[in-house]
Amino acid sequence: MPRKKRLMQPKNLAPMLTALEEGLKGAIFADDKAKRAFENLVAHGYDADRLIIHLTLWARSPKVLFSNSARSELTPRGAQGALERLSRRLRLIAHELVDQDLCKELLNPKFLRVNRIVQENRGPEMGRCVELLPQTLSLYSSLLARSLLIKNAFARNEKTPNEQRAECTRIFFDSVKGTTQKDRIDSVVELFNLASRHFGLGEHFEKRALAAQLNRLRKKLQRPLHPRSVGKAASQPPARGELAALGGSS
Repeated sequence: MPRKKRLMQPKNLAPMLTALEEGLKGAIFADDKAKRAFENLVAHGYDADRLIIHLTLWARSPKVLFSNSARSELTPRGAQGALERLSRRLRLIAHELVDQDLCKELLNPKFLRVNRIVQENRGPEMGRCVELLPQTLSLYSSLLARSLLIKNAFARNEKTPNEQRAECTRIFFDSVKGTTQKDRIDSVVELFNLASRHFGLGEHFEKRALAAQLNRLRKKLQRPLHPRSVGKAASQPPARGELAALGGSS
C-alpha cells in the first residue's frame, strides 16, 4: 500500500513581509542609527518581522484611514463657504423670479407656448422647464445646503489626519512597552524618523516632544467619558481593521 504523506506544520508561523515592508527593512539596515534602534527593540523581545510590519502600519495607516473617512470628503473650507453663498443666492434668485413683474410674465405658460425662442428649443418641454425654474432653483438650493450640513455632521465624528497619526503613535508605543517593558523612546524616535523619510511623510520627530505627546495621549485615554459621549461612542462603528495588528505584538 502507498505510504501516506504527512503534512508537516511549520514550527514558527512567522509573518510574511510584503514588498513594501521589505523595502522599509532594507532602509533600516542601510542606516546605522536606525539599525541600532531596531536591533535594540529586537534584543528586548520585539519580533523583528512584526516590528517591521507594525512600523509600516504606523507610517501608512493614518493616510489610509483618513482617505476612507467622511472627513476626507469634506469640501475645503474656502470652497465650502462659496457653496454656502451659492445656495443662498439661488434661493434669492428663485424669490426674485416670482416677485418681479417682468420675470413673472416670462414664466407665464401662455407666453411660453407661443414664444419663438422656446419653440426653437424643444418647445413645450423646455417651456415647462422655464415655468418651473423658480421651484427648481429653490429645491436645488435646499438640496445643496442639506448636503453640506450632512457631510459636516458626519465629519465631526471622524479623526483628522493629525489625530489619526497621534492614535497610531500611541498604539505603536503601547505595543513596544507591552513587549519590551519600556517605551524606549530613543529607539522609537530613530525608527519613526527613518520611516518618515522612507515613506515621504515629511515629518521629523524629537524625543522630548514625542514623550510629551505620548503622555498627553495616554492621559486623554484614561479620562472617563462624559455621559453624553458614552452613547455617541457606543453608536460608532468599530475601528477599521488595518490598525488591528498594532494592538498587540509577539
